[in-house]
Amino acid sequence: MYQYDVVVIGLGGVGSFALRALAKDFGKQGKKILGLERFHRLHEKGSSHGETRIFRRAYFEDAGYIPWIDFSIREFERLGQESGVELLNKCGNLILQDRPTEDGTKHRNNYLQLAWDAAKEHDIPVEFLENEDLRKRFPQFHYHAKGPELIGLLEPGGGFVRPELAIEEALQQAEREEGCEIWEEAKVVSLQEREQSTVSNPSVEIVVERSCNDEQMTIAANKVLIAAGAWASQLIPSWANHLTVTRQVQGWIDISGSDNPDLYQPDQLPTWILSTSNWRLPFFGIPVADADKQFTKVGIHNYSDKIEDPTHNPATITEPERAEYQHGVEVALHGTAWNNQAETLSKNIQVKTCMYTMTEDGNFLIGVPDEFNNVYAIAGLSGHGFKMTPALGQMLADFALIGEEALNAKWKPSFCHPSRFDTTKSSYKVEPTS
Repeated sequence: MYQYDVVVIGLGGVGSFALRALAKDFGKQGKKILGLERFHRLHEKGSSHGETRIFRRAYFEDAGYIPWIDFSIREFERLGQESGVELLNKCGNLILQDRPTEDGTKHRNNYLQLAWDAAKEHDIPVEFLENEDLRKRFPQFHYHAKGPELIGLLEPGGGFVRPELAIEEALQQAEREEGCEIWEEAKVVSLQEREQSTVSNPSVEIVVERSCNDEQMTIAANKVLIAAGAWASQLIPSWANHLTVTRQVQGWIDISGSDNPDLYQPDQLPTWILSTSNWRLPFFGIPVADADKQFTKVGIHNYSDKIEDPTHNPATITEPERAEYQHGVEVALHGTAWNNQAETLSKNIQVKTCMYTMTEDGNFLIGVPDEFNNVYAIAGLSGHGFKMTPALGQMLADFALIGEEALNAKWKPSFCHPSRFDTTKSSYKVEPTS
């Protein structure tokens, strides 16, 4: 049997930062830490890939997240400085939505008003933009002749983060610390807590299957931290009713042949979120992240196609998915990006899948699951969590480092505790975004 002080299950965004935080602290104390990854590191089967993720502080989901975002921005910057890799680009973030109608009818999502309220409450610099301002400053978007005008809210301090680079740098830092190990291709088969535990007989037992070994391996740990994403409900039965895994689509448009490729560079195009009655779901987008690639990213947010087993989410995009994605891009962006030729756009898009793990209200699940005492978990990031992964990782680590009571006082995660739900099956209804 293998014994460790702490085991982290899942090494995507949250798990990698949890392992880094633990290794930096416990490594100096001579303690042993293990990170388990079901697949290989930086795989594309979960929710931590895609080259870029939006970050923003004027947060319309819940103001309780803002301190976590601020902590995470500082940690991304610190990690970037330590590694010499640029992880953040503060190109700004722009929220666009239909202007509310004169009869007072509210827009379906009201992202802009909620972001404005959060900005005013937390002194976050933002700029309100009328339709004509948007047209002049951001001609990249499709301003439809028919239908409501768009209004916008620009947050200059927003931008994008590089998920794969951040995860890899966090894992490399963790591995350099004494006492830290990483097992890849390591599937957790079972997780159970013993009634009696001692220093020599730790409380949590994990059975693991590794691709490099035909036999199952048993691990004992004093504390276990779960950051398993779409697989969380397989490890935490009491949370299964509150988590719904959905298939999502995101893509990249080659703008190298457009009328003005410079329009899609970070100095002219911020990250953006668009919610309009011209399309049934919100959009999000990110400017060209790598000057040598000339691809701008567009995602259609919150598809509701459920996935029963996340391991078998087909990687191949179907023709209907591709056709709908292309149509959505035509609704969101001005045709000059592809010289107004639909055939050119079709040739110039690359589409991939990812997954969201949704909760009913769009807030995360954080806490000690009912069936455990020495296990802490974070799940259900609902399509808007990567920007907070350094904070969430530190939160996981703090369960082992300082204990649950001190963790709660430090991070105030009660609005994400699963006790807010009853025992009925979740049927998520909200539309938080990236």
